[in-house]
Amino acid sequence: MTELTLRRIAKLLDHALLKPTLTEAELWQGCTFARAHQVASVCIVPFAVRRCAELLFESGVAPSTTVGFPHGAHTRRQKVSEARESLDDGATELDMVVNINQVLSGNFAAVRQEIEAVLPEVGVKASGGIRTLDQVLECEALGCSRVGTTSTASILDEIARHREQPRGSEALSSGVRASVPERPDARARPRGY
Repeated sequence: MTELTLRRIAKLLDHALLKPTLTEAELWQGCTFARAHQVASVCIVPFAVRRCAELLFESGVAPSTTVGFPHGAHTRRQKVSEARESLDDGATELDMVVNINQVLSGNFAAVRQEIEAVLPEVGVKASGGIRTLDQVLECEALGCSRVGTTSTASILDEIARHREQPRGSEALSSGVRASVPERPDARARPRGY
């Protein structure tokens, strides 16, 4: 049994603002939301990292961005360059997409070398289609330390709904415990961050 609180779940989430049509107003709204809910980070498109870092300054929410997004097909040199520029612009975390072709070919040594060259300190992040609290908990049970999602608000709202209508041992509130499956059926896509 793992105790669930809004704060603990929020600190697992990267609030993703990755659509290519992102406006300045949406960036501001997303960062304001992230600050208010104290999520782990805002994962932003690379061109907006500097502004995101300004909006999140001293908030406890990390500005993060992608490297090799969306398919991981960039060369290692390109990914290293992207990473350096993003860090210079104020990102404190990087979300790198590994070379999917190499993964599918079973060339895991090349994947490992690429990760080590770009991101010397790596955590495991799940992302892609994660829209519910149950999916977040499944990813956490698999060992993911971070979950990227565009559904941050609805996931946090699920906790509030559980507080309003407790369901036995599954009720979520500070001080009430919920069961977390030991081996969930869903599979997460890990990515370094």
